[in-house]
Amino acid sequence: MAASESGCVHYVRSCLLKAPCCGKFYVCRLCHDAEENHQMDRFQVKEVKCSVCNTVQTAQQTCQQ
Repeated sequence: MAASESGCVHYVRSCLLKAPCCGKFYVCRLCHDAEENHQMDRFQVKEVKCSVCNTVQTAQQTCQQ
């Protein structure tokens, strides 16, 4: 799923979450769950990818770049 600085229909965010269950990037768990045949545990997310600079990094409030 493509991301933008505004996020998705569910959330406004400027990153993609790396789903720990399948390793794919999604804007949110609801977008993930709608596309996959399993659910993503949002509390297990450890990595994100910034939608601005595409850096994969530890889940945090602001981009490390």
